[in-house]
Amino acid sequence: MEIKNYKDTWNNRVNNLKTGAIAVDGSTDENTLLSNGLWTANQMISALNINSDDIVLELGCGVGRIGKRLTPHCKKWIGVDISDNMIS
Repeated sequence: MEIKNYKDTWNNRVNNLKTGAIAVDGSTDENTLLSNGLWTANQMISALNINSDDIVLELGCGVGRIGKRLTPHCKKWIGVDISDNMIS
């Protein structure tokens, strides 16, 4: 695959959850990925004072490791990413 732009870069690096996890934070399994996401989500909840009335938009959500942990703490979570493969 020829890499022409940022989207191509991520779509080329990621073709499943495992390669997505490795690309995002070096995790080699889903449990580690989600554990790392929990730490980051807790930092965000605290720093941004996220609560059950908030709608959270995460730009560059990747495979959703943080969003999965944020959703119980907000009214709605919306994740977007330039990479179709990351969203898949």
